[in-house]
Amino acid sequence: MKYIQELGTAQIAQHVEQTHSLWGRGTTVEQRGRLLKERLEYAGNDLFLSGMVDAKGYLVCSMKRYRFELAVRKQIQGCVGLGAIFTDAGFRKQGFASQLIAKVLEDSRERLGCGFALLYSDIGNAYYENFGFQATPSLAWKLPLASLGDAAALELRVATEVDRASLLRWYREYTSRFTVKPVRTDRMWNFFRKLNGIERDYVLSRNGAELGFLTVSLDAKQSCLCVEEWLAPPEHEAAVWAAVRTLAQKAGCKEVRGWHQLNMKMLVPAMLVARVDALPMIAALAGEVSLAPLLKEELADTYFTNADHF
Repeated sequence: MKYIQELGTAQIAQHVEQTHSLWGRGTTVEQRGRLLKERLEYAGNDLFLSGMVDAKGYLVCSMKRYRFELAVRKQIQGCVGLGAIFTDAGFRKQGFASQLIAKVLEDSRERLGCGFALLYSDIGNAYYENFGFQATPSLAWKLPLASLGDAAALELRVATEVDRASLLRWYREYTSRFTVKPVRTDRMWNFFRKLNGIERDYVLSRNGAELGFLTVSLDAKQSCLCVEEWLAPPEHEAAVWAAVRTLAQKAGCKEVRGWHQLNMKMLVPAMLVARVDALPMIAALAGEVSLAPLLKEELADTYFTNADHF
């Protein structure tokens, strides 16, 4: 088997065809191929595919590779994101995916200078722990509107491109305390929101003073409002939830749900359930002290939302 650092056009087409039944989501192979091409062009060097091919050039296994930065222990570190890891049916149970992961981690560390790797596991933790990945807490919640209280809601305004600098500033400010968090840029903000089907951010304000932002989307059936993220001063949390209630009522939703964020103090443990997929896992790729595996308490102090999922 031969390791291909970056797949070419023909191999990318094989990747799309092989994985379509799993990740096609109602598109045709041709449509999904065009969409992937658009994403690759938009992301530039920050997204590409790697794989293993046999002697005839047939794609045996493949994965997407994302390049971005994490803030880890107050230091900015290069990171590789691993996604869409897939082995063709006729080559499974032979260790090819393990070989590919090992090659990608080695290449990311030595050629690209990445200090960390990140993935979102849908198969549990055990397999990826073999490569040094550690799981972070992965909780979710779902609530009826009646549980959101009766506080006066913060004012809502749909955010525009002009607001992007403020949204990124609020993100840096309100997440500065976390041990691990993604470093967001304007381009990656756009990319990951399009990737996850997140279309709308709102600016939160009170009496004309802008305080932060709220990001929501509707689920596939448009019956539940998904709270993707909110960041605002903690003393306004009840008013944020009231704003969520307002949006859910306008959309005709009877309940709201989302991933747990540590700034959500009103959510008590009894409301939270462990997620079974999209489990964030992180691995250190170098041996320096600054890149040592994260401690248990540090893993519990990470900031990953569905808006950062890939």
